[in-house]
This record gives sequence, structure tokens and C-alpha cells, in this order.
Amino acid sequence: MIVSVTEFENGSPVIQRLDMNTDGHIDTVRHFRSGGQTASAAHVNDVFSSAERYRKDGSIVYSWDLDGDGTLEYSEEIRN
Repeated sequence: MIVSVTEFENGSPVIQRLDMNTDGHIDTVRHFRSGGQTASAAHVNDVFSSAERYRKDGSIVYSWDLDGDGTLEYSEEIRN
């Protein structure tokens, strides 16, 4: 069983796919960029339900798809 697959570019992670609940389906995808990381969790039907954006200034933006249409309608920013 594969729980995590991470792709690297020039020695740094670029994307990671995870099966967080070990049910055999990828339910979390993390995209890594210099200066920040974005992590998104998907519904069973592969529609993303939430996202976290970590910014260089230390703030985090949390976003949610409230109606399951694949669009993140609501966001909150948490500042340190």
C-alpha cells in the first residue's frame, strides 16, 4: 500500500500526494514552492474541499468549498 508519493525537482519537494486515512485513495495533495506551501484536501470524488496557504510573513490563509462545487468560497487569514 502506498501512503505517500513525493516528487522532487533539483533536490526540493514540488508535490506530495498522500492517503491520510489509508483507504487506498489519495485524499491530500501538497504543492511546495519556495517561500510557502499550499496543502489541499480532496473529497472522495476528487473535488478539493479545503486549502491552506502558508505565506512568507507567517500568516496562514484557510479556504473552504462550502457547497462541494470545487470552488473555494470562504477564506480566513490567521496572522502571527
